[in-house]
Amino acid sequence: MNMDTGKGNVASIAYDLCAQLIDPPLKLSKEWGDLPKTSMGRMQKLNFVGDFDSFEDFLGKIKMDLEGVTIFTSDEELFGLLNDENEMSKYYFNTSVIQKVESLVRVWYKLIERCLVQYRQIRKENEFVGPNVEIEYWRRQLTRFTSIVEFLETDKCNVYINFLKSCRKHDIIKIWKKHVDLVYDTRNECTDNLKYLYSMEKYWEPLYRLDPPQLVSHIPTLLHAVRLVFTTSRYYNSTANVTAILVKVSNQIIKKCRDYLDCDGTKTVWNQLKKVVLDKIKLA
Repeated sequence: MNMDTGKGNVASIAYDLCAQLIDPPLKLSKEWGDLPKTSMGRMQKLNFVGDFDSFEDFLGKIKMDLEGVTIFTSDEELFGLLNDENEMSKYYFNTSVIQKVESLVRVWYKLIERCLVQYRQIRKENEFVGPNVEIEYWRRQLTRFTSIVEFLETDKCNVYINFLKSCRKHDIIKIWKKHVDLVYDTRNECTDNLKYLYSMEKYWEPLYRLDPPQLVSHIPTLLHAVRLVFTTSRYYNSTANVTAILVKVSNQIIKKCRDYLDCDGTKTVWNQLKKVVLDKIKLA
């Protein structure tokens, strides 16, 4: 296995290890000892495989999230000139230096503006996706805007902005402040939404693992959790957001029922006994 595929990203390396070295033999293995001999053992095997699949999927999503981090370019030579507060005052009336700083800051706020515009765009999703996609979306947004906030709080960014403030470049500073405020608000919204979605995750997790006969007892607690989020969350309590999560929950239930009927895609209803299919339909 080539460890360079991670490109310095620990999550990428961990995901590749799981996906290429552990997952294939785990799925092919038929040596489970005495577990398949009892219903309790079969459930333990199912839970173990399900937990591993969830962990591997989580690493894959983290890998994708980190690839979406926003990168800001900088002029190291220019930063070196302005990094010393005592020397900075020499360049307050230096047109060339001021123009370079203005140009760089404009590139930054254009990049931030693009991220904000993409955030406000209507989401395009497959109409049959499950509730885990909601977590993936907000986690990806949180990663992006957290990376922006981390840059805004660096010394490098503050040096350039403070220099423009000292040069009384009010127009560009006004635009910059507007974008910065929106970034912090958006980061807070993503953080809050993700917190509440993670609190619901344990209630919809059985929808990915259990068959329809075992799902029924988990649905009331899930709906209760959704109601609590609607009444207590600051940002996620809109009708649109709650409708979106309920639609995704319904999608996953339908998918599990379909998989239950066709034995996870291995058989059609025409390849099974009529009585078996009718019993499955009643349960689903």
